[in-house]
Amino acid sequence: MIKEFVPYTLDGWNDIDEEVKDRMWSCLQMNYKVEDWEKKSIFQKLAKLWRDRKSKLQILVREANTSRVASRNLSLLKPEFMDQNQWDLFVKRTLSPTFQKQIQECPPESQNTTNIADDAISLVFGKETRGRVRGMGFGVTPSKVGAYVQQNGTVKQLQNMVHNLQQEIQEMKSMFLQSMRQQNQQEQSNLKKVSCGDICPNSKCKLLDWSVDELVVAEGRIASTDPNTKVHHVVLGRSCWKVWIDKVLVEKVDLIRPNDEMQFLDDAIGSTVAWLSKFVVLCD
Repeated sequence: MIKEFVPYTLDGWNDIDEEVKDRMWSCLQMNYKVEDWEKKSIFQKLAKLWRDRKSKLQILVREANTSRVASRNLSLLKPEFMDQNQWDLFVKRTLSPTFQKQIQECPPESQNTTNIADDAISLVFGKETRGRVRGMGFGVTPSKVGAYVQQNGTVKQLQNMVHNLQQEIQEMKSMFLQSMRQQNQQEQSNLKKVSCGDICPNSKCKLLDWSVDELVVAEGRIASTDPNTKVHHVVLGRSCWKVWIDKVLVEKVDLIRPNDEMQFLDDAIGSTVAWLSKFVVLCD
């Protein structure tokens, strides 16, 4: 019914003659069961529908005008209820320099504002009617849209904060590992590596991680360097020494010869293990 009484060529809903409104109301009463006290709310809903549809059609016209086949695309957009003269006038006004200038002259901040009362659409078409938002359908209020936009902005801020924190943690981790390597290198200079010869029992030593670049993982004492000695019922061999584990410095370091009772160095505190002799450092 709106399309029959209110053309899109009007600048605004308030430009409708009272006579036209009376005819619209009479038509509604003839086709629907409506009371006079409902007239105001019904006309508010009709006005919203008219503005929303007009606004969407204007957006489509502007988009179609930028294509290579603008004239063809514009003709396809013409609603069936509009005659050609009305459509030509509507397109002319939508693409007029005055209308385009209104959009272009919107302040830059209106493009990124979270307040819909200050955005570009409101600046061009005027302030929203109380309790409604253009193009958002029934039931959507400015407060709901504002809350949603603000929430999205908060989420983006939190995501940026998390990203920055992750980068800082990664940098701190790299610095920590570098510091640990330097510290281990300094400790290595104060240790004497043992390669052969008789070792006194209970000589203090440090164990290096056999899977990482010379990282000190435990402290202990030499129990035996005899290749025929057994550790947990397994012959030591020429490549390993038998070592008492007194203190573990790094958790979850794999044993060279794990068994059902011991998987990591942590499990061997107070006991003996087989450790590759080239990763055993004798303390001065």
